[in-house]
Amino acid sequence: MTTLTPSKIRAAAHRAMALAALRSNSSLSVRLNRYNHHRAIQRALEAQADACDWLESLDGDAWADACEEIAAAQKAKAVAQ
Repeated sequence: MTTLTPSKIRAAAHRAMALAALRSNSSLSVRLNRYNHHRAIQRALEAQADACDWLESLDGDAWADACEEIAAAQKAKAVAQ
């Protein structure tokens, strides 16, 4: 039995919101924008879950190195914004 992590639950919720956006009573452009917004969040959450699974498989110095790289990437992203 697989365990659902909070990010996987949120990804499923955004998938449902994306599909609901397509069926809403709005203009086509609004529906498409909402759909794309929720799908982008879903993809990001699913990618994050995959990265976490990969990180959990590391041990020793590899774990620390990966954490340092992630921290550096986060700082670079914050500076860019």
